[in-house]
Amino acid sequence: MHDTGSKNPLSIYREIRDEIVRIKNKLSRFLPDSEVSAVNAVASRKPVTVSDELMDILATCIEFHNRVGRDSD
Repeated sequence: MHDTGSKNPLSIYREIRDEIVRIKNKLSRFLPDSEVSAVNAVASRKPVTVSDELMDILATCIEFHNRVGRDSD
């Protein structure tokens, strides 16, 4: 979490919105320029290098899946 300090609510909202857009642009399988789309395009044929951030997200998803079971897919 970031320290909101003296930031006004509109500024905080914009930061949150920008972060959501950034993450969506990285993770969307529907956007051809996203990191996930790039992985999906070649991962079945060869190993793919992914960013540390994507690796962390995937690891968290796997951990969550293992905790709650397959019904959460």
